[in-house]
Amino acid sequence: YKMKISQRQEALKKLYFLKAVGYKFINENFINLYQSGEFSDLNELNKQISHCALCTLRKTANRTILGLGDKSSKVMFVSLAPSISEDQEGEHLCGMAGVKLCEMIYNSLGLRKGEFYISSILRCKFLPSETQNAAINECFELCRPYLLEEIRLLKPKVIVALGEQVFLNLYPESLLKNSFESIRGSVLKFGDISVMPTYSHAWLMKNPSFESVFLDDLRKIKGVI
Repeated sequence: YKMKISQRQEALKKLYFLKAVGYKFINENFINLYQSGEFSDLNELNKQISHCALCTLRKTANRTILGLGDKSSKVMFVSLAPSISEDQEGEHLCGMAGVKLCEMIYNSLGLRKGEFYISSILRCKFLPSETQNAAINECFELCRPYLLEEIRLLKPKVIVALGEQVFLNLYPESLLKNSFESIRGSVLKFGDISVMPTYSHAWLMKNPSFESVFLDDLRKIKGVI
């Protein structure tokens, strides 16, 4: 009986947290994931993600992509979705954009690949042409609980949200009164975690003149990590 009360209290805490960061609606699949109980460790969570086939993206992906890197790192980078290269190779940080991101992280924070942690909201490849697809919203809703549970297990000190869509999917109400550019590079507090929204590495590949701004953004968290 005491265990049931404790589980209910934890579930209530999660719902209050989600309300605080802006969620007004949580679909049935989101609730069902948490009703199944918290994952005891990252291996258990990754096993669930590896076998996930809840949304349409899984049908066109070679595999689901798991988080990568140092599980004890104080900094966690979050991208929107695996790229085509990452889908083919089976892990994050593959392809030109991934290599460039590693280079920029080293130049700004002194961390090499494997010394930080990176994950994504969607676990299957996501093409820019699919952005206008109404079904993609459901994919985000179905995948987001995995990331929130990953954050709970890893307990990073800082989350770097790589791009506006990533930040919006984590904190949907945050841009109602402010533009992304007005808060980009700011270190924001959400509970015990600091969050920095900045440009995505995919966007920087198309807009290289903003690379110095991105590097300056990352240097702001050097003292935090």
